[in-house]
Amino acid sequence: SAASDVYKRQTLKLVNENSICSCCGIDFQGRFIRIDISDHGHGIKEDVMPRIFDPFFTTKEVGNGTGLGLSVIAGLVHNAHGYINVSSVPDKKTTFSLLFAYKTVQHH
Repeated sequence: SAASDVYKRQTLKLVNENSICSCCGIDFQGRFIRIDISDHGHGIKEDVMPRIFDPFFTTKEVGNGTGLGLSVIAGLVHNAHGYINVSSVPDKKTTFSLLFAYKTVQHH
């Protein structure tokens, strides 16, 4: 399939972040565990980007996708008090960054 032909890369980092969530527009800042998922595929066109987290939105032909994938991921990440950043260069690359608050756990 076309998806399996695309180079994919994942990274995990502890970062200080001051940004705006791509799916809900909330400003956030702090220390986060960031999971980056990148591909070197078709990218996401600028006119499509504002809708990618909308339930049932898809760029695929009828019958080839429900458009629920990113909407479900956004719900799961927000339920875990996380945020999502998306960057894309059409015809080159897309990176989704999932950010989860980093908290120090004290053991007694």
